Amino acid sequence: GHASSSSTPTLVRNRISNNEGANLAVLDEACPIITDNFITDAPARGLVIISKASGTFEHNVVCNSDLANVYVGGDASPKLEGNVIYNGAASGLVIEDNAKGEFNQNLISGHEQPAVAVQGHAAPTMQRNIVMHGGCGGVWLDEHAGGEFLHNFVEPAEGAWRIGAEVESRLSGDNLSAQECVWERGAGVV
Repeated sequence: GHASSSSTPTLVRNRISNNEGANLAVLDEACPIITDNFITDAPARGLVIISKASGTFEHNVVCNSDLANVYVGGDASPKLEGNVIYNGAASGLVIEDNAKGEFNQNLISGHEQPAVAVQGHAAPTMQRNIVMHGGCGGVWLDEHAGGEFLHNFVEPAEGAWRIGAEVESRLSGDNLSAQECVWERGAGVV
């Protein structure tokens, strides 16, 4: 399915699976509300947000895609909050081109490539996300990536944060990797 042409559809509590290209594509300045959906088993990408699209994506499960579970590109600027993005053959979340957006309190886990890849001139704001089990690292920031990364927990595989030499992003606000947590009586104390 797809949303486009400045539309504002609402999609709530659906199972979306096995669609060619993308299980769900949001295009052309669309601004949907996508909540409580199960987006799974994509032969390509699970959720694609491109072409100046925005919208709110909350409490969805996006999993088992052959390419990125969530792809944000072009000049898209969505808000993703409280989603579970897991078990992908590539990266969990790819943000590239000139994309921006807010990515808050998401769980991104179990991917064969970096769990999060920020590429091109993308400049997202990522806050309070949990990033785990990325096959080639937790978060990859490409050479020209920008954005703000605040209060995220990143568990490394081959390295929590992999940062290109010319990165324009700001890592601040106590971003943590697994080695920095203090474990006390079986509970993580940050």
